[in-house]
Amino acid sequence: MKKAFILILFAAALLCLSACAAPKMPAAVEVTAGAGETAAAPSTDAAVDFSVREEVYTDTSHANSQISIAYPVFAAEGMQEINADILDFVTGFAEAYYGETFSDLQLELTYEIKRYDTEYLSIAFTGTGSVRTAAYPTSLFQTRTYDLQSGWAVKLSMLHPVDEAFAETLYAAVQESASSEIWEVFQTDYPNADALLSALQSCDADRLSCQSYVTPQTVGVSIPVRHVGGDHIEVEIAL
Repeated sequence: MKKAFILILFAAALLCLSACAAPKMPAAVEVTAGAGETAAAPSTDAAVDFSVREEVYTDTSHANSQISIAYPVFAAEGMQEINADILDFVTGFAEAYYGETFSDLQLELTYEIKRYDTEYLSIAFTGTGSVRTAAYPTSLFQTRTYDLQSGWAVKLSMLHPVDEAFAETLYAAVQESASSEIWEVFQTDYPNADALLSALQSCDADRLSCQSYVTPQTVGVSIPVRHVGGDHIEVEIAL
C-alpha cells in the first residue's frame, strides 16, 4: 500500500480566511494587477519561462455582494488557452457555487500553486464565502489541474486509479490521523470506504464535489464534510 499523508484543514464556524487579455467585463466588474511577481516552482527545463503574475478579479454587480478572487497568470509560451480557462473558472466561480441570482455574498479567495513544471500545473483556490442569511461562513477549497503536454484540464481519475484500494487507503489515512472530533464527522458522512469511493468517482465533476490536485510527490483530494468538520478535509497519497 502506498504511503499516505494527510493534511486536515478545520475551519471554525466564524473564521474568515482572510492570460491572455481578459475578456470585457460587465459593469462593476474589474480585473486588476496584483502586488507583484510570484515565483513558480523550480524546473529542470531552463528554456521554459515559469514566471507567474498575480491578478485579482472583483465583482460588485450583485446586490450587497463583494467578490474578490486572486488568480495566477502564466508567462510561458503556449499558456494562453490555460490562462483563459483559469479566468473563466474565476469569473464564473460565484454563480457556479451560489447560483446565478446570488445576493448578500461576501466571497474572498486566494490561491496556491501546488505544482508547476513541464508536466502538470495544479492550483488550489481557498478562502471563504459568507451569505448574510446563512448561520456561518463556508470554507472553500477548489482546484484546477492541467496536463501541460495536452493542455487539458484533468480530473482525479486521470491522475490516479480511483478504485477500492485507493478509497481504502484514503479512509485509513483519515482514521489514523484525524482528531476524534473530525473522525466522528467524517465517519458519519462516509460510513465506510465504499461510501468514500462513491464520492471519489465523481471527483471534480462540479464545484460541490470532491476536488483533486497534484504536487511533485503526491496526488491530493479535498473531501467535502459537514461544516462542523471544517467543510472539507485534504488527503494526499504518494505518487
